[in-house]
Amino acid sequence: MVFEEALGTEHYEVGALLHTLAAVHSKKGQLEEAESTYRRALAIKENALGAAHPDLAATLNNLALIWHKSGRYELARPAYRRCLALIAAQTGEAEHPLRRACLHNLTKMLAAEAGRGDEVGGPPP
Repeated sequence: MVFEEALGTEHYEVGALLHTLAAVHSKKGQLEEAESTYRRALAIKENALGAAHPDLAATLNNLALIWHKSGRYELARPAYRRCLALIAAQTGEAEHPLRRACLHNLTKMLAAEAGRGDEVGGPPP
């Protein structure tokens, strides 16, 4: 990647670009590529910003969604919960669009785990 050569492999902007690239892989149904790219983006962002930075929440939510879609709930559950904790630390109990999306995704996953996947439908409100 050109940005890695210019900025270095551990620069925050490289992590942000990898997050976007992972989203493209995900939209195209390339879940393995999306997962590895989100993992790399998360590692770079954690290194650059620290493990408690709220910017990690979107990457965690999207990575959890990949695991959720592939039936790896044991990986998705803690990632969703960490995403929610990061958002809560930033906004308190205030409503946040990413909080709503993450809660929706977690709820759908828990329903699927319990065998009630059809009871929770549609996109987040």
